[in-house]
Amino acid sequence: MVNLTRKNWVIGNWKLNPYFQDAQKLFQDINNQYIAQPELQQCQVAIASPSIYLSFFVAQNYRIPSVAQDVSIISGTGAYTGEISADLLKHSHIDYVLIGHSERRELFGDDIKKIQKKIQNSLQAGLTIIYCVGESLAEREAGHANQIVLQQLDDLKTVLSTEDWSKILIAYEPIWAIGTGKTASPEDAQQM
Repeated sequence: MVNLTRKNWVIGNWKLNPYFQDAQKLFQDINNQYIAQPELQQCQVAIASPSIYLSFFVAQNYRIPSVAQDVSIISGTGAYTGEISADLLKHSHIDYVLIGHSERRELFGDDIKKIQKKIQNSLQAGLTIIYCVGESLAEREAGHANQIVLQQLDDLKTVLSTEDWSKILIAYEPIWAIGTGKTASPEDAQQM
């Protein structure tokens, strides 16, 4: 039986920022605040930093987990320049990975086949997946928000078992609010 209890997560996706010294200080400050303020621990805080910093942050034994921003469609190891496999992440003590982020879909061609492969490889490696879903401003204004997000979830049915869903965190990404001047409220996220 799947446990339907959920814990709220706050994940800071640093994207391609900042430089190392600033990243080191920021991660340490966030970690210290998380420890110092017990009320913050009602939710899980995590940081998705650039991959070049992941091993360093893991070595610091912070209470806040490090999240990989992406993972390769390639499993294991091999002659694949620039790729980081789910196995390599797991062996580097990374337990979480973002998959399906809108920027990966739009800018780097992560279609549903690639996303499904990344999810399969990540599950086989023992990673927990943070699966990003969301709709564009045009889709939202056309009244298709729920349909788009449900389709993004439905796209995983063919590769996930009932048990696999317990290893997936769903992250609502209000794409419609990115760079549009519109703001997503907590109610918008909760409604989705």
